Amino acid sequence: MQADKRLVARANLHTLEIRKDLLRTEKLNGREYLVSPCIPLKSGVHNSEFVSYEEITIFPDAWNSRLLPIDHPTDSDGNPVTAGSPKVMQESVVGFLFNVVAREDIQGISGEIWIDIEKAAEVPGGDEVLRKLQAGKQLEVSTAYFTVVDNIPGEWKNPETGAV
Repeated sequence: MQADKRLVARANLHTLEIRKDLLRTEKLNGREYLVSPCIPLKSGVHNSEFVSYEEITIFPDAWNSRLLPIDHPTDSDGNPVTAGSPKVMQESVVGFLFNVVAREDIQGISGEIWIDIEKAAEVPGGDEVLRKLQAGKQLEVSTAYFTVVDNIPGEWKNPETGAV
């Protein structure tokens, strides 16, 4: 029996472990950014679906310049939407994901979040993001990704915790 395969957009909430000693500021297009290393996505079960290392890392460069909104943008019905619309970019986007690489050691991707300091001060929730980064506190982010869903049931054992 062939699986029902379809391409869908998914949002994954992930907690970033922040290391204050690795924060830095950079300039981009004349604007100052607070830069922090991050691991946006690892192989595992997300949204009740398994996402493999192979799928995450098919084309790591596709993650570069991914927009970073405060909260995950939704339409008027509460459904997740892309951050790439002019309205969402104006009202919510405070930065970008850059320097993404595939990392077999973590079975995922790592990179850097670049937060526009001036823009973050203007967007609701942006000040809190800056404070958390500067204090070295955890930060929840939404990683949007596209995946092919095959609807094949299964179990996955987390290599870090051993949990099924």
